[in-house]
Amino acid sequence: MKSGQFWLKILNVYPHEWKVVRRLYLFQFLQGAGLAFFFTSAFAQFLEKFPITELPWVMVYSALLLWAVGWIYTRLEHRLKFRQFNLTIILAMSASIFLLWIANFQLGGEWFLYVLMAWFNVLYLLNNLQFWGIAALLFDLRQSKRLFAVISAGDIPAKFIGYTLALIFVPYTGAQNLLLLGAGCIVASIPLFSRIVTVGQLDTPHKEHKKGHAKSHVKNIGKLVSNIATNTYIRRIAFISLLTSICVILINYGFYGEVRKAYRDDVELASFIAFFYATLRVVAFVTKMVFTSRFTASWGVRQALFITPVGMLLLVGLIVSMSDFSSGHKLIFYLFGVASMLVDVLRTSFNSPVLLTLMQPLPTYERLRAHNIVKGIMDPFASFLSGIFLLILFNMHNRVDLMFLCYVLLTLGLFWIVGVVLVNRQYLDILVRTISSRYFSREEFDLNNEEIQQQVRDKMMKGSELEVISILRMLSSKMDAVSEELIAELLNHPAPQVQIEALRLIKNSTPHIKEKLERLIEQESDEEVKSEAVKSYCKIGDTNWSLERYFSSADRLIRESAITGMLRNPDHTLKQMAEEAISQLIHSAYPTDRKTALSILAQVKNEYDHPDHALLLEDGDATIREAAIKAVGSAALKDTLVALAAQINHFEKHSLTAFHEAGDRSVFMLKSAIETRGVAEERSIKLITLIGKIGGDKAKKALLELLETQVKYTGVVVKALHRCHYYAIGEPKKRLEDIARIYVVHAVELLYMQRGLERKDEQYHVLNNSLNQELQEIREILLCIFGCLYDREQINKARNGLNAKHKDSFANALEIIELTVKKDIGRNFNILFETVDVAHRCNALRALFTEKQYGAIEQILGRILSEKPIHYYNWTKACSMYISKKFLHPLDSDLYKRYIQSENRLLQETALFASAKP
Repeated sequence: MKSGQFWLKILNVYPHEWKVVRRLYLFQFLQGAGLAFFFTSAFAQFLEKFPITELPWVMVYSALLLWAVGWIYTRLEHRLKFRQFNLTIILAMSASIFLLWIANFQLGGEWFLYVLMAWFNVLYLLNNLQFWGIAALLFDLRQSKRLFAVISAGDIPAKFIGYTLALIFVPYTGAQNLLLLGAGCIVASIPLFSRIVTVGQLDTPHKEHKKGHAKSHVKNIGKLVSNIATNTYIRRIAFISLLTSICVILINYGFYGEVRKAYRDDVELASFIAFFYATLRVVAFVTKMVFTSRFTASWGVRQALFITPVGMLLLVGLIVSMSDFSSGHKLIFYLFGVASMLVDVLRTSFNSPVLLTLMQPLPTYERLRAHNIVKGIMDPFASFLSGIFLLILFNMHNRVDLMFLCYVLLTLGLFWIVGVVLVNRQYLDILVRTISSRYFSREEFDLNNEEIQQQVRDKMMKGSELEVISILRMLSSKMDAVSEELIAELLNHPAPQVQIEALRLIKNSTPHIKEKLERLIEQESDEEVKSEAVKSYCKIGDTNWSLERYFSSADRLIRESAITGMLRNPDHTLKQMAEEAISQLIHSAYPTDRKTALSILAQVKNEYDHPDHALLLEDGDATIREAAIKAVGSAALKDTLVALAAQINHFEKHSLTAFHEAGDRSVFMLKSAIETRGVAEERSIKLITLIGKIGGDKAKKALLELLETQVKYTGVVVKALHRCHYYAIGEPKKRLEDIARIYVVHAVELLYMQRGLERKDEQYHVLNNSLNQELQEIREILLCIFGCLYDREQINKARNGLNAKHKDSFANALEIIELTVKKDIGRNFNILFETVDVAHRCNALRALFTEKQYGAIEQILGRILSEKPIHYYNWTKACSMYISKKFLHPLDSDLYKRYIQSENRLLQETALFASAKP
């Protein structure tokens, strides 16, 4: 296994997600490092000057600042474009740190340290709002369960490195100069943000969001608060977030108090803080990167949400228990240190990513509002309430008793668990409610849980027809006993379309299904439902189910349905009975019976084909032959395909569709038809294109052989290979690179033709435009070759850029080609298609074309009509013949003769016009 694939597997990241995940990770890494430097500097300076009892005032001031900044953030988010808004936030963060660094030396007042500490919480808020706002737009629910922990882990090694560097630098630089390092890290995240926007295509979602809500009433924090009151789900998530923040603040307060007693000056404090948080980040990093996403994906978000509160209760309970056995001051200090570390690890690794995952089922706009509520309102509230509580406690007792703090934490932990239970219940409702508008697979639903089963049952019975069909699709994504039982219950649904969909999904016999189907057949008045019920009954039934009553029914529709179902039955005896019935119908003298046979075969065409199907393809009745063509599917036999090939001249469109339905079984047949002498050119092109649509290993092999034998159709074959997602290695790779070089030379010749036409009068602009279309076709062929040779994803991006109307997009596309494609080919491709004049490009590529300079128009026209150096569009050839006649450019009469006999009417009539004597 390659090392890259190994790490993707470890991190539970899919290959196509890696680019955006990596950039998000690095973005969070740089911003996290900046915050780590800022926190170390601010906290060390604060603790040096003030006792720990002053920290609650910082919490209160922080809350006021957070609300103010949150209000400004919300207003800007709805006024600025996505890229502009986020760049503004990043620049504001870095500029504020730089200004505080200057002020730290200029202002000597103790009040400044309160501002410095409070501003850290503001920076932390902005970082969270920005980062999770971006992540919420990039990933869906299923991705978020795997990736949120990974992408957010970027701040863990960042803070580890930040705290470690702080530990090393602070004895030499002092705590104050760490602020400058923090500002630098924030600025360094700007290029990564730009790449995230480009890779994730985030400009578009924001525009839609802004357009849809330009007149939205949500323009301030007050409206966000009202949203908490009206949306129960968001309110419960916000409640958990509030409790989480309060608990973490209180635990850290207890720990910081003990730290302040042990260390005195700012350097010692900074060193301890750096060492402690560096250790914390190592533990959090390993937990988050390796365990979080796997645990959340396998156990589910609901169970993962219990980890942090349960862990905190156990740790705080241990502190209370140990205090009864020992009164040692150091023991309490170490226990609070462990509690602070582990609760922070659990919150960072599980609680925060899972809470954000719980928001993913919400519509995009609601999801972003929920993020703003949780971070923009609940965090300030937590800071404010914690500060007020600690101040009251200190004023009442003149100290903060750690044991009392532990009992408060135990109480809050119990409320936290209640909140988790409430959110989990609401999460089920949200999933079921959104199932009609968004696709969910069985991975999102644990149907072994009786509560979830009941939720699904209620929705099945009370939901709209569209919602119930969405549930059916969800159930069918992973069929098991529970799914089949739930599907069987829909047989009694009042909507006929739901009944039909449910009947089609029945695959196996389950308890009571026989009675349900019999009752439905006997009582149902809708003929389509009854017919589908008979098919399902005969498909899953056995010899003891008395299938003969339907198989021998006088009702033609019932008998047809029974035969159709029995052909899908795994029982050999029943299937043989159906085959014999089909044989009788095929050999019947009555056209009606033969049409019935074809109706049955059309329904099972991807599972079964009758050996005598070929006879119907040769029937004297044209309508029966056409129906027989439509009854060809992926189960088609060889004789059927041979007979189908004979009908292609009479029913070309239907025959090509049937070959496509047959899949890779038809590839050899199509290849043989292409290689047959006398096949029309347009037919060959269609057949080659069809092989590309079919795809698969057989198609790739056939196309590679055609690449050698059908040189005339090289461009068509290359595009078909690209459509097959072919990736060349070894000898085929060399061959495709040689073809690319040949097409580059062909394109250079067309450029010289264009230059020759430009030197003449404007009367040749139509032909010049035609040649430009030929160049665009060569460009597409070359891009298809590149897609087969190099990074397909990058080439597709280049294609989109080349097709875009924006100058920057075009230039970026050429840059991608230069970086991705082999140097000599890529360089010449870029010169060929860059947006400069033709003469400049011809001069730059003159080494590739030395044969002709095309001084005369006749040379150009003769070259085109001779089909050199490429196979031209019919329009280009027709234009050449028309111009030769209209502007009196004499050509060899033999050039016209080949087109007079052409099957294409445009070429034929233009050739007659051009060859006519004046």
